[in-house]
Amino acid sequence: MTNESQGARNVRIKANIVTKPDSTFPIVIQPTKIEFAESDSTAVVEFTITNRATSAIAPKIVSAPRSLVSITLPALIPASGSATGSVRLKRAGLKESFEKSVTVQLNDKQKSRFTIPIKRAGIAVAVPIDGGH
Repeated sequence: MTNESQGARNVRIKANIVTKPDSTFPIVIQPTKIEFAESDSTAVVEFTITNRATSAIAPKIVSAPRSLVSITLPALIPASGSATGSVRLKRAGLKESFEKSVTVQLNDKQKSRFTIPIKRAGIAVAVPIDGGH
Protein backbone atom coordinates (compact mmCIF):
# COMPACT_ATOMS: atom_id res chain seq x y z
CA MET A 1 0.00 0.00 0.00
CA THR A 2 1.33 3.44 -0.82
CA ASN A 3 0.30 6.89 0.27
CA GLU A 4 -0.26 7.75 -3.41
CA SER A 5 -3.58 5.98 -3.74
CA GLN A 6 -6.00 3.61 -2.08
CA GLY A 7 -5.00 0.60 -4.19
CA ALA A 8 -2.03 -1.68 -3.69
CA ARG A 9 0.89 -1.25 -6.10
CA ASN A 10 3.88 -3.38 -6.88
CA VAL A 11 7.22 -1.63 -6.65
CA ARG A 12 10.50 -2.97 -7.98
CA ILE A 13 13.78 -1.62 -6.64
CA LYS A 14 16.97 -2.57 -8.44
CA ALA A 15 20.29 -2.18 -6.61
CA ASN A 16 23.78 -3.49 -7.09
CA ILE A 17 25.78 -3.93 -3.90
CA VAL A 18 29.48 -4.28 -4.52
CA THR A 19 32.11 -5.75 -2.24
CA LYS A 20 34.98 -4.24 -4.23
CA PRO A 21 34.19 -0.52 -4.56
CA ASP A 22 37.10 0.01 -6.96
CA SER A 23 35.27 -2.16 -9.50
CA THR A 24 32.18 0.04 -9.91
CA PHE A 25 31.16 1.61 -13.21
CA PRO A 26 30.93 4.28 -14.57
CA ILE A 27 32.64 5.96 -11.59
CA VAL A 28 34.83 4.98 -8.65
CA ILE A 29 34.68 7.05 -5.45
CA GLN A 30 37.66 7.04 -3.07
CA PRO A 31 37.53 6.85 -0.14
CA THR A 32 34.40 4.73 -0.18
CA LYS A 33 33.09 6.32 3.04
CA ILE A 34 33.61 9.69 4.70
CA GLU A 35 34.51 9.56 8.40
CA PHE A 36 35.01 12.49 10.75
CA ALA A 37 36.81 11.92 14.04
CA GLU A 38 35.46 13.30 17.32
CA SER A 39 38.38 15.72 17.48
CA ASP A 40 37.64 17.26 14.06
CA SER A 41 36.41 20.81 14.65
CA THR A 42 36.37 22.49 11.23
CA ALA A 43 36.93 19.30 9.35
CA VAL A 44 36.83 18.94 5.61
CA VAL A 45 37.24 15.53 3.99
CA GLU A 46 38.07 15.37 0.30
CA PHE A 47 37.21 12.48 -1.99
CA THR A 48 38.10 11.64 -5.58
CA ILE A 49 35.67 10.60 -8.28
CA THR A 50 37.25 8.73 -11.19
CA ASN A 51 35.27 8.52 -14.41
CA ARG A 52 35.81 5.12 -16.05
CA ALA A 53 33.45 5.89 -18.95
CA THR A 54 34.34 7.14 -22.43
CA SER A 55 32.30 10.34 -22.07
CA ALA A 56 32.20 13.15 -19.51
CA ILE A 57 29.90 12.73 -16.51
CA ALA A 58 28.13 15.36 -14.42
CA PRO A 59 27.29 14.28 -10.84
CA LYS A 60 24.36 15.80 -8.92
CA ILE A 61 23.33 15.42 -5.28
CA VAL A 62 19.87 13.89 -4.90
CA SER A 63 19.91 13.22 -1.16
CA ALA A 64 22.15 14.51 1.63
CA PRO A 65 22.10 15.44 5.35
CA ARG A 66 22.29 19.15 4.44
CA SER A 67 21.75 20.34 8.03
CA LEU A 68 24.92 18.51 9.14
CA VAL A 69 27.32 18.80 6.20
CA SER A 70 28.08 20.89 3.15
CA ILE A 71 28.99 18.86 0.06
CA THR A 72 30.85 20.10 -2.99
CA LEU A 73 30.89 18.06 -6.20
CA PRO A 74 32.80 18.73 -9.41
CA ALA A 75 30.54 20.12 -12.14
CA LEU A 76 31.97 17.75 -14.76
CA ILE A 77 34.36 14.80 -14.70
CA PRO A 78 36.12 14.26 -18.04
CA ALA A 79 36.15 10.84 -19.72
CA SER A 80 38.84 8.64 -18.13
CA GLY A 81 39.65 11.52 -15.77
CA SER A 82 39.30 12.33 -12.09
CA ALA A 83 37.97 15.24 -10.04
CA THR A 84 37.79 16.10 -6.35
CA GLY A 85 34.79 16.76 -4.14
CA SER A 86 34.57 17.60 -0.45
CA VAL A 87 32.40 17.23 2.64
CA ARG A 88 32.58 19.92 5.34
CA LEU A 89 30.97 19.72 8.78
CA LYS A 90 28.40 22.44 9.48
CA ARG A 91 27.77 23.82 12.99
CA ALA A 92 25.08 21.19 13.70
CA GLY A 93 27.43 18.44 12.48
CA LEU A 94 30.11 19.63 14.89
CA LYS A 95 27.76 19.18 17.85
CA GLU A 96 26.52 15.62 17.35
CA SER A 97 27.37 12.10 16.31
CA PHE A 98 25.68 10.79 13.19
CA GLU A 99 25.66 8.10 10.52
CA LYS A 100 24.10 9.40 7.32
CA SER A 101 24.79 9.21 3.59
CA VAL A 102 24.84 11.27 0.44
CA THR A 103 23.39 9.94 -2.81
CA VAL A 104 24.78 11.19 -6.11
CA GLN A 105 23.07 10.72 -9.48
CA LEU A 106 24.97 10.80 -12.76
CA ASN A 107 23.81 12.07 -16.11
CA ASP A 108 24.61 8.78 -17.86
CA LYS A 109 21.95 6.89 -19.81
CA GLN A 110 21.05 4.72 -16.79
CA LYS A 111 20.90 7.72 -14.41
CA SER A 112 23.26 5.74 -12.14
CA ARG A 113 23.20 6.53 -8.42
CA PHE A 114 25.98 6.07 -5.89
CA THR A 115 25.62 6.38 -2.12
CA ILE A 116 28.52 7.44 0.10
CA PRO A 117 28.25 6.81 3.86
CA ILE A 118 29.13 9.78 6.10
CA LYS A 119 29.93 9.17 9.76
CA ARG A 120 30.82 11.46 12.66
CA ALA A 121 32.40 9.66 15.64
CA GLY A 122 30.90 9.86 19.14
CA ILE A 123 30.56 13.30 20.68
CA ALA A 124 30.63 13.39 24.46
CA VAL A 125 27.73 15.21 26.12
CA ALA A 126 28.43 17.00 29.42
CA VAL A 127 26.22 15.80 32.27
CA PRO A 128 26.26 17.63 35.63
CA ILE A 129 27.74 15.48 38.43
CA ASP A 130 25.37 16.84 41.08
CA GLY A 131 22.34 15.91 39.00
CA GLY A 132 21.48 19.57 38.44
CA HIS A 133 19.25 19.88 41.57
